[in-house]
Formats: sequence, C-alpha cells, structure tokens
Amino acid sequence: MKNKLPRKYKVIIIFQFVMIVFLFYCLISNYFIESDDKWFKEDSPDKKYSISAYFPNGVSTFGLTKARVRIYNKELKSYSCYFYIDIDSKGSRPNKDNYNLEWHEDYVIITTINSNGKSNSVRVYWEDL
Repeated sequence: MKNKLPRKYKVIIIFQFVMIVFLFYCLISNYFIESDDKWFKEDSPDKKYSISAYFPNGVSTFGLTKARVRIYNKELKSYSCYFYIDIDSKGSRPNKDNYNLEWHEDYVIITTINSNGKSNSVRVYWEDL
C-alpha cells in the first residue's frame, strides 16, 4: 500500500519549493546587480585619495540616474566623504564619457556630463575632508 500525500500538501510543498527558488534567484541577482553598478574608480596623482562612483538604485531607464560618489582617504583608510549626484543619460548606462575628474593640489573637481552635453561640477577641498 502506497502512502499518498493529500493534494493540498502537494500544493504546499510545490509552493514552498517555488518560493525558495525565487528567493535564491533574488539573492543571487541582487549580488550581481550590485557588483555591476560600478561607474568609475580613480586614484589621485599623489595616491592619497581614491574617488569611486556607483549606482545604488541601478540605472534609470527614465529621467535621471542617481550616482553615489565616495572619496576614500588612503592614509586614514576610511571614506572621508560621500554624496549623491544625478546624471541624465537617457536610459543608457553612464560611461567614462559622462564624467571628468580634475585633480589639483588642494582640491578635486568632479564633473558629470549629461546626454544633452550640459555639465554639473562639484569641487571638494582636501582640507574639508
């Protein structure tokens, strides 16, 4: 005599299996999405600072994409500053043509260039970090 599970238990088991697979997929895809959201990372000429930017919410297909810029102090081994900037890339992924870093002795100028050619700049002084 076979021990047969009632139909409702089979449905519950299948539902649980599907949910586990779905959650596993979400965890894996979130890991790959976060690791793929890097925009740029550059070191200062004197190698004291590193500036990196990434997209915490991914790249927007409509309107502005929000990027988080972080300034890492290599001497203190910690992030000294971070801020958000918006860039309009018309839904495409921003690349090396959408930013410019001008390194100076006392500061750095971070410029973002939108798809329409307009630019926005932020100047960060090292003494303020």
